[in-house]
Amino acid sequence: MVCFLALALANPVRTYFTQRQDAAEAAAHHAELVAQIAELKKKEKLLEDPDYIRAQARDRLGFVEAGRTPYIVELPGDPVEAQDQHDKAEAANRPWYGSVWDSISHAAEDDADVPVPNVIPAPAPAPGE
Repeated sequence: MVCFLALALANPVRTYFTQRQDAAEAAAHHAELVAQIAELKKKEKLLEDPDYIRAQARDRLGFVEAGRTPYIVELPGDPVEAQDQHDKAEAANRPWYGSVWDSISHAAEDDADVPVPNVIPAPAPAPGE
């Protein structure tokens, strides 16, 4: 009788705990969505402000208002490093066959600079010695 009761109550108890877990997950998801909605409303209010729009246009797009003079300040840096970065970016944008051709042509140039050793091998010993 006890075993029958345990088997009869096992499924409803399991369903109860599963539903509690699902409810907790749904509440957490709801709280996350409410926070996301609040953040989007703040962004919406910012986008209604014309000063914010002007600032974003200046910062992101480099726009300049009429009658103003734009200035670009370039800080001093290592020109060799800048050239290396430029070369890497240029190499990344090249097609594969250009890289293959460069590797072949550079290998031929590198081999021309290497001196050929002038070594005469010693004669082989006579058989039976």
